[in-house]
Amino acid sequence: MKKRKNEQISILFLILQIGITMMAAVAVGTLTGYFLGKWLGINWLILAGIILGIAAGYRNVYLTVKKYTADPKPEQIVLPSEEELKRQRAEEEFRKWKQEKLKEKKEDEEKA
Repeated sequence: MKKRKNEQISILFLILQIGITMMAAVAVGTLTGYFLGKWLGINWLILAGIILGIAAGYRNVYLTVKKYTADPKPEQIVLPSEEELKRQRAEEEFRKWKQEKLKEKKEDEEKA
């Protein structure tokens, strides 16, 4: 239940991020076109700014969704060192020895 709720919140934040990204790109493009047009005296630069802002917004949305839906990177496989392998083998041998001793003790108690 908690995992599903976290997933829903994650999707909600993704949608919010997409909306803000799109609005910000269009606003920056529009304002840039407006001020450049005013400064250079070319009226149609605001339209070019809007178009470039929309294009930048779609690009950003595409990258955001691509990042969200990408498969996680596989974990790097790290092989244990020779010392680690020796330690693991020794622990396993000790566990087996301990189990045998407990089994022998239990059998001795049952005989008595």
